[in-house]
Amino acid sequence: MPKKVDSAMVIKNPESHVLKQREWNEPQSFRIEKAAWNRLGTRVGCISGIAYFSPGFRAGLVAGAFELFHKKATHFNVLNGHIVDEKALKVVLKEKTAGLKGEEKQAMIAHILEEAAKALAALIPKIEKPCEGEKSKGSAELVRLYIMTSPKLDGKLGDAVMRRLQDLRPDDIRLYNSGGDKLEVKGKVEQILWFLNPKKSRLPSKIYSTACEKEIDDKRRQTTQKMPNLWVVGGFASAVHIPSGIRREPYCSLPALRRLEEVEAAENQVGAAIINISPEGKLSFESWSYKDLVAKERDFITGISTGSDETHKKIVAAIKDYGPLTLGMLVDKTGINRKTIEKAMKLLVSDEMSNRTTWPGLHYNLASQRYDFHLSWIQEMIKYPCIDCAPLVEDRILFFGCLHAGYTTTDYEYVIKEFPRIMLEHDVKVLCGLGDFIAGLHHDFMCSGETFGQLNNTEQEQLAADILATILFRVFEKRFAGKIGKNAAKISREELERVVGECLVLFIYICGNHDLWQERDGSTPLAIFRYRLLQNLTHHISKLLIDMRLPAISLHKILESRINGFPDYRASYVLPSGLRLGMMHPHMGRGQTTSKAQVAMGSDDCHIMGIANFHAAAFVPEWASKLGQQVVVQAGTEVLYTRFERRKMKPGVDFGPIFLRALSHEQRIVATESAYFNEPILKEAIKKSTDPDDLRKRLGILAI
Repeated sequence: MPKKVDSAMVIKNPESHVLKQREWNEPQSFRIEKAAWNRLGTRVGCISGIAYFSPGFRAGLVAGAFELFHKKATHFNVLNGHIVDEKALKVVLKEKTAGLKGEEKQAMIAHILEEAAKALAALIPKIEKPCEGEKSKGSAELVRLYIMTSPKLDGKLGDAVMRRLQDLRPDDIRLYNSGGDKLEVKGKVEQILWFLNPKKSRLPSKIYSTACEKEIDDKRRQTTQKMPNLWVVGGFASAVHIPSGIRREPYCSLPALRRLEEVEAAENQVGAAIINISPEGKLSFESWSYKDLVAKERDFITGISTGSDETHKKIVAAIKDYGPLTLGMLVDKTGINRKTIEKAMKLLVSDEMSNRTTWPGLHYNLASQRYDFHLSWIQEMIKYPCIDCAPLVEDRILFFGCLHAGYTTTDYEYVIKEFPRIMLEHDVKVLCGLGDFIAGLHHDFMCSGETFGQLNNTEQEQLAADILATILFRVFEKRFAGKIGKNAAKISREELERVVGECLVLFIYICGNHDLWQERDGSTPLAIFRYRLLQNLTHHISKLLIDMRLPAISLHKILESRINGFPDYRASYVLPSGLRLGMMHPHMGRGQTTSKAQVAMGSDDCHIMGIANFHAAAFVPEWASKLGQQVVVQAGTEVLYTRFERRKMKPGVDFGPIFLRALSHEQRIVATESAYFNEPILKEAIKKSTDPDDLRKRLGILAI
């Protein structure tokens, strides 16, 4: 934290211009616990856009992110672009060098850049690796921080500050190429993460993915190097996560770690991210949102001037609630007369920010004639609450869409084998089906050979139901065996009903346009699907309980409560956490945008929105004041390809389900983790003549 200027540190340059050097404390230091460090997999902490010199810079956010990285035991960290805001820095240089020329001007510029490097060296915390023995803090090996500046946002001046910062912190900071660089993650399966940040100005876009994809596409065209396992794009203040499929390689974008003061593209996200890499090389993207904290940061000013009374407290409370206020506005907000406020201000207003950790002091802006807290104190001194210290509630959901039972290109083996494995491995509590469970019969699918076995609508729904029954039963069987253990002989009927309910995954679903085609023929979509699914599960779970000689229970009633279908035009479900999950299957084409996910944002009052139909996958968060962090999960498809999309020259499909872990506090999302599973087993379409019953037997699909 900053200290006051030490008079002994005041120096003069050759032209006698006074340069005041500021004294800083040592940076905050964290040490990672050995058990946390040794957890399986590799963790990479990522931040972007702290924008030193800009009004939005917050040292408290930087400290909070590094505290999070310390708790999560990240193996190395990356600061990717927009560390220094060159635009704001140029304004400072213009003000400070006004009237100066020659060596005097150059000395002032050098001094300001030096002071910036020293400030960042003090404000960016250090993280120590675990060490053997009782080594004191400051003596252990440090977790490395890789820095990459942005040619557009940091510029040459920011680059100069970073070079000096690296000189000041050689033990942990590594300065890599401006514009981004590759990092190799060693392990059982080596991974390449390629970090990018803005090199040039772009036309603004409302879609969060647009600017990121332009940076990636430019780099792909320019480079001759091997493509990465993941692109990581900084500088755009979003937190998009897109898989490989339609895009050749997956990518994610990083939120900004500052208060967003102006929007140049489609900036919305404030926070930090962690890229998790399993020993097998599977990637997940974990994003922590700080925007709720930033939105109420004035509430964290807890002190006031010594000797204050109720009048002073009311003035401070009004400025906290409403921001900068004139005397007249303060009279309106507090109900206190003008003379009393003018007198009270003598105690509260100070020329410089306070050195206290709880009170900044008030500043009077002559141009606007308003009073406000000292911005420099908020930038450097304000402390935010620990983001993961409050009790967090967890939701674990697997989303899928467009199963298209009946297609010759659906990867039935993958769905049967991998869905249960993913759900068990990630402790999924909710399975969300986003429509198009069947192929349907329109567009002459049966005649053209896009479906197999001459399956009609009813038979396609029965096949889809048997597939879902197999998935749900396999997960139930494993969880039930683990829960019941050796207590089977002693368990009561009431206890058995409770355990069965806990072991069953909650399955929620909607119809898609392929399911709804049969409405034109007077049939109710997915009615047979639901009946068959309940019948199949009742049969096989009953058999399991009978074989274990357990008491008879109302199994059908339990199953009906765990399998919930909703109208596709009005579908929402309140999760145990209190978060509202919405579902949509828009009847519209994909278009040129990578995802339609952002369009679904705000279409309903839901914290989480699942959509499908475009055969394109995406994870897109957006913060809004009413609900806080909202996320849209756009699921792809379980088919390898469709003739329709190939004939339209569309760039493939995104295959596989999407896992979402959401952490929330008081119905506000704090963090999310997203992961894609998109490596199909099927290599080519199955034969049109395939017998459905033979397929069931070969893949172990449960039947009745």
